[in-house]
Amino acid sequence: MFKNKKTSYSIFGIMAVIIIALIAFLVTRGTNDSGKQTVNTSATKTSSKKSANSDSTNKDNQTSDWYLKGTTFRGGNLKFDLGKSEVVKDYDGNNAFVIHAKMTNVSNEEMDSSAMYMVVSAFQKTDTQNKKLDPAMVTDEPINTEAHNLSEKLLPGKTVDVAILWNTVNDNDVTVKFENSDFKELGTKTYSIK
Repeated sequence: MFKNKKTSYSIFGIMAVIIIALIAFLVTRGTNDSGKQTVNTSATKTSSKKSANSDSTNKDNQTSDWYLKGTTFRGGNLKFDLGKSEVVKDYDGNNAFVIHAKMTNVSNEEMDSSAMYMVVSAFQKTDTQNKKLDPAMVTDEPINTEAHNLSEKLLPGKTVDVAILWNTVNDNDVTVKFENSDFKELGTKTYSIK
């Protein structure tokens, strides 16, 4: 069926991440019981190794437990403090874009963030389209460990390092879109990967 063992591991790994993400999203979606609205009156810029060169925030879609403010993304019971970004090689030697973050469980229950890729997505423009990027898998440590932390249960009040990864299609900027549990856009960040 598969001629290349690495390719089969990569495909099955991506499928497993997507399935786990969907299940976790459906489980955690019901925990968003706050309807309070907060307004962020300014969009901020992020500076990192590979810097985010533009941000947008949709203030109408911000709630107290789902928001994007500066370098902080709050996704329900988990808070992500976004850090540096970089380009590394994936299993097949292709470029993968990585955002490093600190993930904190702000709830009183164990949580996992395997649904991250349901509400955080990345895009790159090609000659003809704005292509949605697929999640990546890498072998580099500690990035691989950070990526696996997304699917581990995090104890209440604890923080771990995580890595959010996508396969790139070219050297154009990567725009990362953040959404809430209803898939309404909270804002975007654009990263230069050159």
